[in-house]
Formats: sequence, structure tokens, C-alpha cells
Amino acid sequence: MAVIVPELAVAGVEHDDGEERWLQQFSDAVRFDISAVDGSPNFDADVFWGDEQLGRLAYEFEPRSGGEVGMKVGTIQWGEGEEHHQDLRKICQNSDNLTVYFDTGHIYARGQLYRTQFRDAQFTDWRWVNMAQDNIVVRQEKPVDGRRFAVENIGDANDRSLFGLVARNWPDLEDRGAPRGWLVCDDGSMESADFIHFDETANPPRLTLIHVKGSHSDSADRGVSVSDHEVVVGQAVKNLRHVDRGILIEKLASNSDGQLRDAVWRDGERQQDRAGVLEVLRDAGANMEKRVVVLQPRVRRSVHDRIRLEMTGDNASSEIRRMQQLDALLLGARAACYALGASFEVIAEDDL
Repeated sequence: MAVIVPELAVAGVEHDDGEERWLQQFSDAVRFDISAVDGSPNFDADVFWGDEQLGRLAYEFEPRSGGEVGMKVGTIQWGEGEEHHQDLRKICQNSDNLTVYFDTGHIYARGQLYRTQFRDAQFTDWRWVNMAQDNIVVRQEKPVDGRRFAVENIGDANDRSLFGLVARNWPDLEDRGAPRGWLVCDDGSMESADFIHFDETANPPRLTLIHVKGSHSDSADRGVSVSDHEVVVGQAVKNLRHVDRGILIEKLASNSDGQLRDAVWRDGERQQDRAGVLEVLRDAGANMEKRVVVLQPRVRRSVHDRIRLEMTGDNASSEIRRMQQLDALLLGARAACYALGASFEVIAEDDL
């Protein structure tokens, strides 16, 4: 299951500008540990904000008029008195915020239960990066201090997060090469991407929007998960407009004095502000290569390759259906990128 939280308003919950960041941080870190109810599509779910358990909810489905399927959400247990806990419960109980993927291939979203008719097309634009090489924590998206995003620690020697991997080694993650070009962190509720990379020395110059999401599982035998990809792929598609250089410059300039003002690197050296990269982008011509990259290490190369081999037969296992669902999600995102002249690729874990 994945939760897609609207940026500015959630039904039944009011937010001011100061609250947008905690909502964005929750949507980045929420995960559901699901326990199925035998003989039905119903399930219970332990809800976590990162490693902190918020409570346990019961999800039940019921037919409604017009062919719709309703979802009732009951509270089994929920923490009381903690900051935002009741707002978070409302978010997780609002079916408009939820997408549920079943092993049967069915999907529940916005009151509809349906099954996708899959074709043979497979997503092939994977990049495989060894995460164990320098002890990257696949569940940790960014460096944190408690719940706070520790911007000042991005890429330092002790940062084992996915943000740290990008800051230290982009674009050569596979060989842990020295960083080159301009890198800007724009993480936030109204972000253009988690990172923007611009290499003005390439021919033609190369602009890359990088969207990062931690895996909800770091188990050595974890399987494919569509929900782990849905939020980050949705963010990538939603922010495609920022491959336009003028729109990107306007966006980066608009919040250049915020907490991310010095989350800027040139060839790996941290800068005081965004002035340098904004100047380079303004001077760049319209002719540039555009790329959109999703970094989500949930899929392991060994599992991907095994499932691909199994897909050549008549087997219709739950693993194959999940891979087909993931193919459909990623192929849709790639088509959206192609329409704007940008390539699309996904970085996952190389465990071979």
C-alpha cells in the first residue's frame, strides 16, 4: 500500500506553511506492514513513520452502488497526544490518499477496484549500483537528526543515506567516481526534484532531475514492491515541467534563501548559495540533454533477473504480477518523459 498525500490540503486536516514540511517528511517516510485477513481482501496494517510505529488500522472493503468499492478504516490502536498523530491517522484513514496493490494483480484506488491487463512490454532502463560497497543504508533516504532533515550533513563522511551517495559520487555511482558538475538539493513539499545536476562541460550540456526514495525494506531477501516506487515515480512525473530551463531557474531562485541555500556543490565542493549554478543555467543555451532519474533501491538485480527468466514461461506467480505492475508504472513514466524530450531511468541495487 502507498499513501499519496496532497501537497497543500488533506480532507479533514488544515495546514499552514509551517506544517507543510512535516507533512512532506511523513509522506516520504510512511510505510505499512500489512497482515492479510484470510479469505477476504481485508487487512490490518501497522503504520510507521520511519522506525516509529504510530498505530494499527483495520482496512475493510464493501460494495457500493454504481460499481464502486468502498473502504472502511477502523482504529485498532493509535498513539495519543503526540504531535500530529491525529492528523496522521486521518490521512491514513482517507481512502482518497491510498493505493492498494494486491498479489492477484488487482489495484484499489479512489473507490475503484480493477485489474490491469498487462502486455509483454518490459521496462529495461535500469542502472544497477552496489549499495553494500560503502555501507549505504537502503532504507535511509536522507541524513536525519531525529525526524529533522540534517541538511548540513548531506554527503559528509558519516552520511550513509542515499542523499549522501548522490552528493559524494554523482554521476558515477557505479564506480564511486569523483563528483563533477553542479549539484543542487531542492528537497521539500514543492520541490523540482530531490537533486538537480547540471554538467555544462558535457557536449551537449546535460541536465538531470534526480528523485530519491528509500526502500521500505532492507532485508537481504526482499521482493519487488510497486508501492515503494509509486510515490517517487509520481513525484518525477509531476515535476517534469522543470526540465524546462526557464521554469527550473525560476523555481531554484524562488527559494534560494531557505534552509537549502547552501545545499549546492560544484565538483563536490559545497557552495555558500545557489548564485553560481543559477548563473551557469542562465548562460546555458536551449540545446541540452535532459534526463529524469529515480533512485529507489527496493529492487535487487538478482531478484529482477530471476523474475525475468520466470516470465518467459507460463508461470503467473505473485512475484511476476508485481513485476508486471511495476513495468506498467515505469513505462508510463518513461512515456511522459519522452513526450518532453527527456530520457528516464531507474537506479536500483546491484547485489550480484
